[in-house]
Amino acid sequence: MQIFSKEYFSQYKRNWALAYPLMIVQSMQMVMHIVDNIMVGRLGSMSLAGVTYANSVFALFLFIAIGLSLGLTPLVGKANGEGNVTKLKIIFNTSLTFHIIFAFVFCLGIYSMSFVLDYFEQEAQVVTIAKPFYKLICLSMIPAIIFGHFKHFLEGMKIIKPAANILIISNILNIIFNYLFIYGNYGFPALGTLGSAVSTCCARFLQLVMILGYYCYHCDLFHEYFKHIRLKIDWRVLADFIKLGAPIALQLVAEVAYFSFGGIMVGYFGAAALAGHAIALNIISLNYLLASGFSGAATISVSNFHGEKKFRKVQVAAFSSALMTVVFMSFCTVAIILSRYQIPLIYLEKTEVEAISMAANLLILGAVFELFDGMQVISLGILRGLHDVKIPSLICVLSYWVVGFSASYLLSVKLGFGAQGVWDGYILSLACAATLLGLRSYRAVKQLDVC
Repeated sequence: MQIFSKEYFSQYKRNWALAYPLMIVQSMQMVMHIVDNIMVGRLGSMSLAGVTYANSVFALFLFIAIGLSLGLTPLVGKANGEGNVTKLKIIFNTSLTFHIIFAFVFCLGIYSMSFVLDYFEQEAQVVTIAKPFYKLICLSMIPAIIFGHFKHFLEGMKIIKPAANILIISNILNIIFNYLFIYGNYGFPALGTLGSAVSTCCARFLQLVMILGYYCYHCDLFHEYFKHIRLKIDWRVLADFIKLGAPIALQLVAEVAYFSFGGIMVGYFGAAALAGHAIALNIISLNYLLASGFSGAATISVSNFHGEKKFRKVQVAAFSSALMTVVFMSFCTVAIILSRYQIPLIYLEKTEVEAISMAANLLILGAVFELFDGMQVISLGILRGLHDVKIPSLICVLSYWVVGFSASYLLSVKLGFGAQGVWDGYILSLACAATLLGLRSYRAVKQLDVC
């Protein structure tokens, strides 16, 4: 079989060399969120529910920004594969200018949206905790967006490890800041849930400083870009960037919005159900982001090989990445099933029996859709590398909202299955997305035979 040939084994090694730093990069963003939840969870399930509610709304806006930034990677990757340094300079300047302007405007806009937290029928105490947390964490959007420009430009150039190292350091700093500001250790004020928001803001500002330091330290590598740096926009390049980034943002927001509104629906069934949901979703999301490392590696390899017009290598990169993702997510499925009772105890005290039981039950359902989640994310990565983003985004909207949201609402609210009904809808939506995206990516790659 071809998958055991030397050609494929060589590509497996290249995939892993690109994927593991990206897995660190992707997972570190989730690890920061998980650590926050673990440390806030020690304050009680009500505190965890409030922070989860605020993060559900904030995540919608964060993934709009992340989606737009993701359009930069294939754009840079193709120009890099073509060896077009002039175009890379223009892309760098245009993207930097756009990200700086967008960061400040977007932060102001989402800060003013805090009133929406009052309108989703959550428990009054949950909303009381969520609103000040949300307002404070909005400030972290500015460094997060500008950091995205520098990170995704590096990824398009096949330089992955610096961002991974920076995110590891920022997560360590976040843990330290949490220890100081949540609990009030070493003379610092005990801010409770607000301490978690302060810690996240500090860590994200510092990660921006660190990546700027990397660019400056390696000035020989980036001399061509800094020498001609201009805060101005090439409208043609910006149009290409938006054409790639906007559909990706739509896809991410459709998915995150669905999962966030799923969390809001779970909130109808009480704080314990919402806390259990938060724990299960943390673990499932972490595995998804780890799989996104393979997806990002596929985007980089496919876009660079496509720019070089090496279509056979595009096919090998795509199929080998898909196989590696399936194997990885199969391992995650087994691990979740075996540890479903131990995981909730990391977050909550043993006395929180109802929340722990809910988390364990939802983890089983999460394990069911892990393979579907892996297949849809790797298919999206392959299609992005081929600059095919519009139809995949529409597939995601259809899968998450027409299929998934309808099923979640019907099963949980109308038929009375509660939080488990919401997660049954998750399974149906991801199965639909995985099937349609998998077929599209397979056809797109196979058609390169005629080139």
